[in-house]
Amino acid sequence: MPPHILHRIWVGPPIPDRLAHIGRQWQDMLPGWDHLLWGDDDLGWLANRDLYDRAEELVPADAVGQFRADIARYEILAAQGGVYVDCDLEPLRNIEPLHTHGAWAGWEIDGRVVGNTILGGQPSDPFWTAAVDLLPGSVEANAGRRPNRMSGPHYVTRLRQRHPLHVYPQAHFYPYAHDQLDRHDQDPGDAYTRHLWWHQRTLRGKPVA
Repeated sequence: MPPHILHRIWVGPPIPDRLAHIGRQWQDMLPGWDHLLWGDDDLGWLANRDLYDRAEELVPADAVGQFRADIARYEILAAQGGVYVDCDLEPLRNIEPLHTHGAWAGWEIDGRVVGNTILGGQPSDPFWTAAVDLLPGSVEANAGRRPNRMSGPHYVTRLRQRHPLHVYPQAHFYPYAHDQLDRHDQDPGDAYTRHLWWHQRTLRGKPVA
């Protein structure tokens, strides 16, 4: 059974109240789990720390936090296992029954793009080890592109072609997409989580109360 640890990452300014509240919701949903919030000062051990430190040179200014969180999430899972969730991912149902694979994720777009907003599995699983080891090459190959191609969902999608990863249906974790922000208050169906798409909302001036 993979470890019962929930990892979240927040780098940069203080975490907004809305996202801190989501962290408390996860604690209520998974009371027997360890809950870790990783910050800048906790990540000096990263194998890809050089990429982390050079983020401002490698990605647009508005994507620095996203890129750094991408780097860290794969290394945390490779080292400790458990479940990683973005700070803007709301829990709706208990995910523990899904946490049974060496490496798992969910489709952000069914059959096309694997999301990296929620990831889980065992420490030292070959998928997470590869995600750490191959990241510098992906950053170099995708120089000038945004993190979603370089280190994020499209990177995970490419890795899945070479390393086993269990992928759950889109409806499990993403009941609406990043370009459907007005659907936030609609019925999420049987979804286990709901992504607020905090960064997209910030860029578009559509905050969630």
